[in-house]
Amino acid sequence: AGKVTVAFEELLIEKKSIAVHADLNDKPQTVRFPRIQTTALDQETGVNLTMAAEEITVVDKVGYQHLTADHQYSLEGTLMDQETGELLRDDDRRTVTAETVFTAEEAEGEAEVKFEFGGVSLAGKTVVVFETLTFKEKPIAKHEDLEDEKQSVYIPSIRTAAAGKGDGRKEILLTEEITIVDQIEYKNLLAGEEYKAVGTVMDKETGEALIRDGKPVTAECIFTAKEPSGKTEVEFTFKNEEIGERELVIFERLYMTENGKEAAVHEDLNDEGQT
Repeated sequence: AGKVTVAFEELLIEKKSIAVHADLNDKPQTVRFPRIQTTALDQETGVNLTMAAEEITVVDKVGYQHLTADHQYSLEGTLMDQETGELLRDDDRRTVTAETVFTAEEAEGEAEVKFEFGGVSLAGKTVVVFETLTFKEKPIAKHEDLEDEKQSVYIPSIRTAAAGKGDGRKEILLTEEITIVDQIEYKNLLAGEEYKAVGTVMDKETGEALIRDGKPVTAECIFTAKEPSGKTEVEFTFKNEEIGERELVIFERLYMTENGKEAAVHEDLNDEGQT
């Protein structure tokens, strides 16, 4: 892949050379082996990380080498589940494919393949883009590597465990001031990048945010993910104000600080871990 070969020929009679055709620059003697390299990015975030959402768009930028100018080619892409090595299935349990037809203006260049799919159910998954370049419906180059970082798009997931500060109990005494610590366990972030976790205290009975001093009770923390998976904490402190007996649920949203885009969300009024 990526090589250009030239056929040299020599004609002999009784072991004696009588003609030679050996020209490295002769096009009729030349056979090209195309090569493609891909970089997959989420259209919304602009990086290879996206949030599990109802609508996800991944753009795969495919660089190619050694094509023939003014010829038409097709790029056929498929999304793979890195963990299983099988075809990825979206929220509707369908495989995700896309195709782009283009004419190469020069031997080297770039084309894009766009994938659109529903991915609420894909939190925690790593999506890998496989590409095949075809000419006249015949494959001439492939890029299929489950471990290739540039072909991979990460979909983070977060799980949270809320409890009282100090004793870690799920039942909190009604003191003058209440402090809840929410431990966030994250998976599939980009290591070395900075993130911000923003939490809101919700009243389970009403489904609305708990209000103090006319504003929802919120808290946040900023952290750098040393590894793709890890933990961080968000601490909420608010006045009792006769809160009485009730169940509180912590909602969390995770953002990339570099571009402010959402990376993950965990909002479930019925999740015991968040309660």
